[in-house]
Amino acid sequence: MLRYQLYDCATDKIQIHKELLYIQNYVAIQTLRMEEDSDIRLLIDPDMENFLIAPLLILPIVENAFKHVSNFKEPGRNKIYLTVKKEDQNTFLMEAINTYDQSHVEKHLLQTGGLGIQNLKRRLQLLYPDRHELNINKESETFQTILKLQFND
Repeated sequence: MLRYQLYDCATDKIQIHKELLYIQNYVAIQTLRMEEDSDIRLLIDPDMENFLIAPLLILPIVENAFKHVSNFKEPGRNKIYLTVKKEDQNTFLMEAINTYDQSHVEKHLLQTGGLGIQNLKRRLQLLYPDRHELNINKESETFQTILKLQFND
């Protein structure tokens, strides 16, 4: 994973399959840190065609899902659902849904700087102007983050 960050990502764009392999490895490591019965799912569309994407662009979304996931005593209530697919010929979609504990979230969010999402928004503005959508929704027990990205190879 470090080799990917240091060497493979030293370019403006990278093949999506390399980026997704990194995400799969990241999720596997983070899953080991969670309680055994936590509900963690990573769904990657197997028909995803190759296209280029800015490196490490979707990592902050995945990191936030793990950072802000609930820590309920019943592990099965702690959920992270990650979906990656092509919405159409030129649109990539990344969705992250995670549960959170309302009693801890406000305090935790106030203590953190939120730099990951701020940096992501700035990168999207610079690299994909007028070709992206980033929506973050907070429901009663879940966060949902959706990134839609129009790519042109």
